[in-house]
Amino acid sequence: MDQDNYKYVYQQRKEMLDFVPESCRKILEVGCGDGSFSMQLKERIGAEIWGIEWHQESADIAAKSLDNVICGDFLELIDSNEIPSEFFECIVLNDTLEHFPYHDKVLLKIKKLLTPNGYVVTSLPNFRNVGNLWEIMINKDFNYKPSGILDYSHFRFFTMKSIINLFEETGYNVIKCQGINPTKSIKVKIFNLLAFNFFSDIFYMHIATLARLK
Repeated sequence: MDQDNYKYVYQQRKEMLDFVPESCRKILEVGCGDGSFSMQLKERIGAEIWGIEWHQESADIAAKSLDNVICGDFLELIDSNEIPSEFFECIVLNDTLEHFPYHDKVLLKIKKLLTPNGYVVTSLPNFRNVGNLWEIMINKDFNYKPSGILDYSHFRFFTMKSIINLFEETGYNVIKCQGINPTKSIKVKIFNLLAFNFFSDIFYMHIATLARLK
């Protein structure tokens, strides 16, 4: 994507704060944007926080509040000497993993950056969100959009089950995996009750996961 035509949407993502273990003292956020999330995390637990951000303007803003910010392509940086190995107790990827063509390789590669038993925290769009299912099954449509689950820049799509399988297959134990940012639709909730809670996962726009190295 051309940086000159790229407008970053800054997000605080407060709902993700509780997924980061407070015992972690060195944290890396991949795709940190302007540092809005990590700055809150830093204030909350007092950790040393690094950020990786490909968009120069956003990286410059993040550098004012985080301990170290590197601008560039994460997959290229991960094989360089700019990011220390076995250094981070937690790596955060908020709505980032879906932008990589090979998301499984990312989870495999970041292992060398983590300390033994290090954590990974992710937020991923929920493909089974009711709005998305409605468009596919009722409207019989599948159009990419400027934002949301079918964002133009998304290479991969996820469900709660596929996320759990992804972590387990790449060498992590899933500690917590749950939906966040729920819909407020009463109709959807009634429908789920009538289906004996079978569709409980469709309420949520995102799925948050805390996993740990095996």
